[in-house]
Amino acid sequence: MNPKTLLILCIIVTLLTGCRGNLPSQPPPSPEPQSATSTPYASMTPSPTASSTPTAAPPTPTPYPPETKLVSNCLEILPALSEGAKVSGNIVLGSQSKDNPGVFFKNIATGDMVQVVGKDEHYGSIVIASNRKLMAFMNFGESWGAVKNLVLMNGNGERVKVLPWNESWFNLQAITDEKRLLITYNRGQAEDYPKALVVVDPFTNQQTMIDPVFPDYIKDAYIPYWDGWYGVIYDPTASYAIYPMTMQEGGGEFYTFALWDVLNKQVVGSFEEIFWDAVFSSRAAPMLRWSSDGSMFGLPANSAAGELGEFDLYKVRTDGQAERLTYLSSIAYMRGLTFSWSPDDQKIAMLLDLRPDLLDLRENHLAVLNTQSGVVTDYCVTTGFSYEYAPIWSPDGNQLLLYDIYAEKNLLDENDSDLQSRVVLVDIVQGFATVIAEDMIPMGWLVSTN
Repeated sequence: MNPKTLLILCIIVTLLTGCRGNLPSQPPPSPEPQSATSTPYASMTPSPTASSTPTAAPPTPTPYPPETKLVSNCLEILPALSEGAKVSGNIVLGSQSKDNPGVFFKNIATGDMVQVVGKDEHYGSIVIASNRKLMAFMNFGESWGAVKNLVLMNGNGERVKVLPWNESWFNLQAITDEKRLLITYNRGQAEDYPKALVVVDPFTNQQTMIDPVFPDYIKDAYIPYWDGWYGVIYDPTASYAIYPMTMQEGGGEFYTFALWDVLNKQVVGSFEEIFWDAVFSSRAAPMLRWSSDGSMFGLPANSAAGELGEFDLYKVRTDGQAERLTYLSSIAYMRGLTFSWSPDDQKIAMLLDLRPDLLDLRENHLAVLNTQSGVVTDYCVTTGFSYEYAPIWSPDGNQLLLYDIYAEKNLLDENDSDLQSRVVLVDIVQGFATVIAEDMIPMGWLVSTN
């Protein structure tokens, strides 16, 4: 068996064990599990030609229970953008080519692509500002090692600011606007978690340190890795933080998540009623994502722990009040890492596995939740092994980017080692999908002033 096939099998085994992690025989109380059902789901057939005037079709009912509020609006994958498509801005793409690595901006309207980070520049932690006007990244220079500087780039690819990297900084976490960079900070030991946070104004170099002492923080255990946050994730204003808290029930063998008020230095609330897991669980911790305005965060929680549908999605406000948003766990497996808020915070994009066979990793469907009505629309556009990559919204909230890793043949065929990747643009307003790049990873979507 060749090494790539062995890697694929390891990924599948890891995913399955992650979905069925072993828990002690007497866990704390949890919400009553829902019974799992399996319903065959038709795959989409790509269209051979593009429509000149794309229009969104009305959603159609699905054969699922009404409480799921799941409707179907299957889109065709077009070979190219049609003449009537309305798109704008620069898409940030990371090249996977060994011959020409780096970062590229692609003007989605014209198709023009320009390289903004060269192959002689090693980079890390690319983050996009919430207003989509700036991108920031760590620049290592010509070889991996110590970070040399921190670069701010606008939507036209111009480097508007270059800061020398402070040796006490650990990792660039976020850029929330032109005046706020969130950077984790080393207190002295690289293995010391949770990290402190420093808020940096890149144009005045004013810095504010945030270093809370989180009550009952889980130590010497699996630390959730949330896009580089390493166990604590702050809201865009650095006013609140979410962290894993050891539960008193169960003798410290379980944990949940807690919300911390930075200004008042107190716990707002903990969420053991909707999420808990073993401290040393083999299951990957779900990703928690803040809304664009920082007023709430999304939490995939165990509505049916141990069953096919492990997670349903909740939203939690900064006062600690939680509200259940989806009722999908009886019919689908929600990928706990892959959801994202729309720019206006009215929708949430996610990846759902609606197939009864979890071995088929190619059947992750793009779905979009309307947070006001609770309706979930399945667009029948599938992705493969890229279940750790959340969909990326366009600045106007009309389109999404998906990262798709796929194989042309049977994934379990020992002779098939040709994994490929592509970037798919999905327009949920005009109603179409199209491949816009091959062998690239989508990293963001910026507003261009050109």
